[in-house]
Amino acid sequence: RDRGDSPRRAARLHELEAAIYAHATGVAAISQGLLDEIRARFGFHGAARVAPSAVDTGVFKPCWNGGDGRTVAYVGTLQFWEGLDVLLEAIKLAPELRLLVVGGGSHEEEDALRTHIAQLGITERVELAGRLSQPRIAEKVAGAACAVHPLPPKHSISARFTSPLKVVEYMALGLPVVASDVPSARELLRDGHNARLCPGEDAPALAAALREVCTDAALARRLSANALAGISAHTYAARADRLLALFEQSLKA
Repeated sequence: RDRGDSPRRAARLHELEAAIYAHATGVAAISQGLLDEIRARFGFHGAARVAPSAVDTGVFKPCWNGGDGRTVAYVGTLQFWEGLDVLLEAIKLAPELRLLVVGGGSHEEEDALRTHIAQLGITERVELAGRLSQPRIAEKVAGAACAVHPLPPKHSISARFTSPLKVVEYMALGLPVVASDVPSARELLRDGHNARLCPGEDAPALAAALREVCTDAALARRLSANALAGISAHTYAARADRLLALFEQSLKA
């Protein structure tokens, strides 16, 4: 529905999912919000585990160098549910900040992004780095003041169903994180501990949070240190342990 699929297609997908869950012994969901929805919508009561996104700590290693006090890094796709429109508005409201966008999308999405940036008059403060290999991402964002995850709460996929990979990658790199205060983010982040959370789709609030983390060196260091301290819970090994526990539970069912 978020994507604009027709009612007929949505109904067909619902039928397919219902058939799958009816025959499933166990379910691994990437977020608690998604698992709760599966149980409520499809009546699944079998073995289940939440197995959130994981990061390869052999590739994503601590690299943050303290930042430049003004650059906000966004790493990800340009899809409609990522919240880039609100992020651009926030950057406009904070003229002392600049935005680094790492990632890409379709030609239409990239053209629309450039157009929006130009319309807001912030072209000189936004760098579009395009798609980069994983090792090059670390090199590119190491000097940023913070990283941002601006998910809007109005879309289920962003608010409840995703386990944001970019967030665990930010954490593994040691970047201070500013994120929307939505349920999916709260499964990974705690305000004032390993991130600064702010209301979703609120450009002034996001601008204020970005300013705070960019200019408060002590806060940024604390967020970075706590993020790194908790990354062991989000490694591939930790995810494998959760899945193995699900498999064992399923075999006993």
